[in-house]
Amino acid sequence: MGICAAKDTRTSQIDAALRDLDEREHRDPPIKVLFLGAGESGKSTLLKQMRRAFGKELSAEECMARRDIIRGNLLQAMRTLLEACVEAGVEVACDDERAMFEATYMEDPDAPILDCSISAEMASSIHTLWKDAGVQSVFDRRSSLQLSDSASYFLDRVRLIAAPDYCPSPDDVVRSRVRTTGLHEELIRVGDTTFRFCDVGGQRSERRKWVDFFDDVTAIIFVAATSEYDQVLFEARSQNRVHEAEDLFFEIAGPAVKAFQAKPIVLFFNKTDLFEEKVRRVDIASVPHPRAGEPDDDDPRLTFPDFAFPLYAGGADVEAAKRFFESRFLEHPHVAHRRGNVTHRWTIATNKDNVKTVFDECKRTIVQANLEGSGYIDDEEFDV
Repeated sequence: MGICAAKDTRTSQIDAALRDLDEREHRDPPIKVLFLGAGESGKSTLLKQMRRAFGKELSAEECMARRDIIRGNLLQAMRTLLEACVEAGVEVACDDERAMFEATYMEDPDAPILDCSISAEMASSIHTLWKDAGVQSVFDRRSSLQLSDSASYFLDRVRLIAAPDYCPSPDDVVRSRVRTTGLHEELIRVGDTTFRFCDVGGQRSERRKWVDFFDDVTAIIFVAATSEYDQVLFEARSQNRVHEAEDLFFEIAGPAVKAFQAKPIVLFFNKTDLFEEKVRRVDIASVPHPRAGEPDDDDPRLTFPDFAFPLYAGGADVEAAKRFFESRFLEHPHVAHRRGNVTHRWTIATNKDNVKTVFDECKRTIVQANLEGSGYIDDEEFDV
């Protein structure tokens, strides 16, 4: 009897809490923020970190649910590297380890890896392959491959990840990669404000769905990975990734999408750590244009230049490189006309503290837009 009464009391408490939550959401609905950007820009990683920074840390159960994904990311990274060695004619010295990996995971190179288990012997082979000089030489040219940014992070930890009792850390989970399809939402309370963050798939095939999520949007966070200035798209190897991000940003910010004209846009130049490292070793001005010499789509009388960013003159100066890409994105006519409702920040999605600091700085802009859109305040009345 006592147990039943306790259960009834607990059920009543839960019902009351749910009613209270429903009333609060009806009275003070969440602010809807749309995450947009091209594929591989880091949108989903940012959203995971937003939850960790302002919501709650990932539970052990949630981390365990990503274990096979992490192992799959690791195996796919090694498969990509070995395939690149074959294509480039690069010799891999450790023949036995290579043969073991290929026999297990590369019989059909076009098929996805379905069995992500990794034996101790296989982990040792992958560790040896990862240290091989030939594999490392291909990894040094990783910008020409469709290789995850987290490849080295996972391959460095192959023995840990392969262990039967491996439980991914939250940082491991944040670095894992699954292509976003459709819509993924997170309700996160930041201070006294609840945000509904909506992450929509960024690959070209997913973008036609974006219009379905435009209603009731308060602000857009657009994510661009400028570190990818020397890489091409996964789905279209004739398109530079930063060029794609620019085209998409100008479309969102420009007059074509009327629903967004009055909405503030926060532009996140993401993967700053990778960008700064790459600028010091890969000259921006020397990156070849993937369509060099071909007729320009907008004016067939012209041809695409030999280099993707021929006007860059900052060399290995990181600050000059940042100013260069800021000007390319923010001084375009489709953006300049917006009269200051576009702001930008440089972000590191894999760094929780950086994500928290950056969003704390951006929160005011988004809350102000929500209050103005609700008719509660005029522009000049808002002060924090």
